[in-house]
Amino acid sequence: MHEQTSRAADKPSLLEQWKTTINAQMHFNDMLMRARSLAATVVIGVFGAAAALVGQYPTRLITVCRWSVHISAVVIAFGLVLLLCVFLLDYLYYYRLLLAAVERGEVIERELSRLVSAETVPSFSLSLYLSQRVSRHHAEAVLMFFYGIPVGTGLVFLFYLLVFYQVSQ
Repeated sequence: MHEQTSRAADKPSLLEQWKTTINAQMHFNDMLMRARSLAATVVIGVFGAAAALVGQYPTRLITVCRWSVHISAVVIAFGLVLLLCVFLLDYLYYYRLLLAAVERGEVIERELSRLVSAETVPSFSLSLYLSQRVSRHHAEAVLMFFYGIPVGTGLVFLFYLLVFYQVSQ
């Protein structure tokens, strides 16, 4: 009897923890989306500006370590540095915080499912359901593609400028 009373008292506490965890998941996801959209917007703008520089000023060179390169190569390099910084903030900080919040949500949801009968209260299984639909491996692959495509594009553009671009006099 004492165990049932104790378990019943745990329900409100677990429900509050679950609500807090879901809010934390939403917060971290929002931060990730903001960082990613800002990075994508700025990097596309930077790469576009570099392309415009090549077209508008085809003979503008800058000397870096006794190597003359088109000015847009420097612009692309800064864009890639920005992209790397945002990736590190995203993948090594916010993404891991989101995963931790999801894992905590899964633990709470498993405990809630043991305490609550499905007939009386709906199941609290958002984290578990989403984790089943989108695996961590899939989420990480999407993240790598999200950053990999602009990095690859920037590196190809930079390689072209450094190796093949010829200034016509």
